[in-house]
Formats: sequence, structure tokens, C-alpha cells
Amino acid sequence: MIESLVSSGAIAWVALGVLGLEFLLVLWLARTRATLLPFAANALSGAFLILAFHAALTGAGVTAIALWLGLGFIAHLGDTLMRLSR
Repeated sequence: MIESLVSSGAIAWVALGVLGLEFLLVLWLARTRATLLPFAANALSGAFLILAFHAALTGAGVTAIALWLGLGFIAHLGDTLMRLSR
């Protein structure tokens, strides 16, 4: 079962679903925008990394993988800059 989840790339969708549920929980619990924005950037970075993982598992090619990784890096930079500006 786990082998088919990984080889099909479905494990990435499971991880993305868990990340989405976590984001909704934090959205519900967040008291201020200052709390939410860095977390949103962090979650977006994680989502892009998961999509790069999915692309790699399903043989999407280096362009798709590089695109997702690049977007993840941009989101990570946004998260880092927000945290440093506090």
C-alpha cells in the first residue's frame, strides 16, 4: 500500500491535504494578521516543496520540479523577511 502511494505520487496529495488542514486550523486560531502572514508564507513554501516532490515522483521533468522549487524559495524568502522585520 505505501509503495503504491509513493510510486503514484498520491502521498504528496495526502501531505498537501494535511498541510491544508493545518493551515485552516491556524487561520481559525490566529489572533492577528501579524501572526498569520508569516505562517501563510511558511505553509505556501511547504506546499510548493510538496508539489516539487509530486512532480519528481510522477516523472514530470526537471522544468516542473525547478519551477515548484523556485516558487518555494520565493515563499521561503517572504517568510524569512517577515520574521526578521519583527
